[in-house]
Order: sequence, then C-alpha cells, then structure tokens
Amino acid sequence: VRSYKLNYFLSDDTMEVLPVHTRNDGRDQFPKLLKRSKVPVDIARPNGPKYTWQDLKIGTTINIYRRPMIITSADQFTRKFYASKGVPLRQDFDPIEPYHVQYERQIPPYNGFGSEEDSLRSCTGSIKATPVKKEFFYDRRGQVIRFNARMVSRKSEDKNRRFVIQYFLEDNTMSIREPPIRNSGVVGGSFLGRCPCKHPDGSKILPINFYVGAVVEVNCHKFLLGEADEWSYRLMENDCVGNFPYSDFERLQLVVGQYATEISQYFAKNDLSMITFDDMVVCLTAVGLKLKKQELITIWRKVDRRGKGKVSFMKLVKLAKGQPLHVTIGSGW
Repeated sequence: VRSYKLNYFLSDDTMEVLPVHTRNDGRDQFPKLLKRSKVPVDIARPNGPKYTWQDLKIGTTINIYRRPMIITSADQFTRKFYASKGVPLRQDFDPIEPYHVQYERQIPPYNGFGSEEDSLRSCTGSIKATPVKKEFFYDRRGQVIRFNARMVSRKSEDKNRRFVIQYFLEDNTMSIREPPIRNSGVVGGSFLGRCPCKHPDGSKILPINFYVGAVVEVNCHKFLLGEADEWSYRLMENDCVGNFPYSDFERLQLVVGQYATEISQYFAKNDLSMITFDDMVVCLTAVGLKLKKQELITIWRKVDRRGKGKVSFMKLVKLAKGQPLHVTIGSGW
C-alpha cells in the first residue's frame, strides 16, 4: 500500500498526485505520479466528464488512469471549503492497519567446525568482537581425569582402536588421543582437540558422565570408557558428592550393608578364604546387587587398599556390616 498526496486546484479544476516518500522505502524518488491536469472520470472517454471537487470526498474511491485510489484524509482548508458549500467531510480514517514485518533471528545448527561460541559469534554480526570469556573453575585448576577407551562401532577396522580420553575439570573441556599401534593401518595422534563437547541432544558433557563402563558419544562417535589412572580414581573419590556419584564409598557401604547376611552366607557356602576382584563381583551379583563397574572398583579400592590383588573375604564382610576394614596399631607404653 502506497500513500499519495492529491492537490486539487479550484481555479481551473485541475489536480496533481504526488507520492509520499518515506525513509528507506526502497522506491525511486519520483517527484510526481500525475502532473497538474484535468483527469477524466472514465479513461475510455478522454473527452468525457472530468473530476471536480464534488467528486472528492473522504472514503470515495477515484480512478486515476486505471489506478484506484481511496481518499482517507483532508487538511483544515479543504474541510472549511466543503463546510462552506454545505458538504462537511467525515473524519479521517486508515483503511488498512499498519503492518510491520517482524523478523526473528534464527540461529543455524552448529556444524562442528571450530568452537560453538565462535560459530555463534559469526551469526550475530560480521564485525569481530571481543571473544566471550569461557567458564573457568579456579578451585579445579589442573584437575584432569583420564580414561582408556575403545570405539563402539560396527566397522571391523574400528573395533581394535584404543583411545585415551582426558576431561579437564577446570573448564569442562575434553580431548581424545589415539596411541599409535604398529601395523594397525591407523595413524595415531590427536583424535579430538581440547574443546567443550555436547551430547546428541544438545546438552553439555559434564563430569558426571565419566565413569568406568560409561558410553560417551562425541561427534557421532561412541566411546566405551575403560580403566582410569590412580590420580583419576582419587580425584573422583574426593569429589564424589557432586560430580562422581559412582565413586561415593559411603553411599555404596550403605547399599552393600543391606545384604550383609547374604554375603556372609555366600562365603560360608563356597568356602573362600582369599578373594580377588572377580570373586567379589561374582559374590555381589549372586546376592542380588546390580552395581556399575565404577562402583565395584570403588568398593574394591577400599577393600584392597594396598593393591595386592587378593584380600581376605572378611574384609568384604566387615564392609557390609559397617566395621572398620583396616586396624592401625599404635605404639604402647
């Protein structure tokens, strides 16, 4: 819808039509749509009757050379003139409500190139701004957990590939390296540079997602987490309340304590004096406990504190009954 200004000259019954330009309307700045002249009522009859002031009223549609135009308003002089002729004009009106196009910025999905923050910055403008500060936890500076992992894939050439996954607690980023294996046909090295990662549903990968036996999917690749190093086990056990619930020994002791009688009867029936990690797993499974491997490792690390590989079955019984596992002998007088 375009707006025009119609000037009618009472002296000779001529009219002109001027376009009303607005800023950034995208139209050429033509000064006139119609120069001053007499306009016929019917374009098919150019010598027929012409428009006069009596034909111009608010709400009336006139035809300017096959261009229908509706008169919507008038100035004060025009109103006084029509009032003096006994034909008052109606109130001004807007035939069409103003419509403003609402543009909604749509952010395209992350394509995997670069960091997600940098990709989002390129969508908001072409001028490079100050980079956004990433989250950083100063109380966890230098804290890194490491897991051995293997790729979960249907391809036979990927089944024997081994990886080392590192998760940096200071800024919730991770990296993946692949140790080189001779004659494997795969060049080792950096599989994924250090960066924040997300699950397929868009949620961030957090420390709670890392434990022995977990499957972590990164960029359409699934990894089964295996054993961790000693430093990682200790770190997870010290931060077990918030980030690593499967390393919470106090919680696990309460869970195992509910089966203290069944555990004692199991060892009495099977006549075992020394047990290994596998024996402990078989025992807890036989009494009805369904624990994750990370939880089993946490229990075994408390039972076999010195890392001998074999311990007395009584330590597991004491753990279930809530008794002290290790006795410290002090010096006497």
